[in-house]
Amino acid sequence: MLNQITLIFSLMTIFIASPVYAHHDEIVGDGLEHELFHALLWGVAIAGVFVAVRWYKRNKNNGG
Repeated sequence: MLNQITLIFSLMTIFIASPVYAHHDEIVGDGLEHELFHALLWGVAIAGVFVAVRWYKRNKNNGG
């Protein structure tokens, strides 16, 4: 179970830290693509947190 939690937090950290790298990405540029990239990554990060909280609450209620 600790390995699953470590994996979840590692993936969340990667997704949250990724927008920092987008600022210097010459492929994406500074226009609409740049903003869409940020929106996509923040959406994935928020979805990851939502799933992690839901998983935690479900396992807490089941005694696991």
